[in-house]
Order: sequence, then structure tokens, then C-alpha cells
Amino acid sequence: HRLRAWTEALSLVAALPQDFPEVEQKNLHRLRLACKSIRYTAEQAFPMPDAVRFAEVMKDAQDAIGRWHDWMLLRERAQELVPEEGPLHRVLHSQERASLSAALRRGREIVRPQVLLADKKKPGAAGVSTQAATGS
Repeated sequence: HRLRAWTEALSLVAALPQDFPEVEQKNLHRLRLACKSIRYTAEQAFPMPDAVRFAEVMKDAQDAIGRWHDWMLLRERAQELVPEEGPLHRVLHSQERASLSAALRRGREIVRPQVLLADKKKPGAAGVSTQAATGS
């Protein structure tokens, strides 16, 4: 069961660059759903250390995209309640922009396979070993 889940997680990760050739604001929600699917699949392969790492990376990306989405919704709601521009709108817009930048950065990192499949032999590398990722 664990090996099958791990193989499926690897397959889902391998599809990310093809599924998301560009990571942009318009496809962040779909990327968040993909991260969620990979995370839950990887969790089925626990306690494999590489599966734990995949799940952590996917949760981090999910959280970054979710933070941006929350700031966006809060800014939109504030605009509905208080249409005139003011300090609140500037702060919310600033937070939304910062969180969007972070979400896009995390999204772009996870669709690059080398981030997830980093060689563990490198000092300080926290990625998944290429050997484990490819099954070699």
C-alpha cells in the first residue's frame, strides 16, 4: 500500500511541470488543489522519509496559496463594505500583493522537479533523493 501510494505521489509530482507550464495568479487555485492531492497521496506512504518531505513541501505551498487567497477575499470584502480608498485598503492591498508574490514563488518552486528531487548528498539539501524519486 505504501509503495503504491509513493509511486502515485511521484507520478503526480512528475506531471506538475506539464500541468502548470506557467504559474500565474489565474491558476493558483488549481495548483493548490494539485498540491493537496499530492500531499494526501504522499501521506498514505508514511512513514517513508521521502513521503514525509513531499507532504511537507506540498503543505507549505498549499498554505502560501491559501494565505494569498484569504488576503484577497478580505480586501474584496473590505472594498464592498467601505468603498472609499483609505489606509485600510492600502494595508490590505499591500498584504495581498506580498502574499501573492510568496504564493507565486512557492508555486513556481514546486513545479520545478529539481526542487523536490534535490540530491540529499548535497550539504543542507532537504529534498527527496533522486534514487528514491525514480525508484532506481
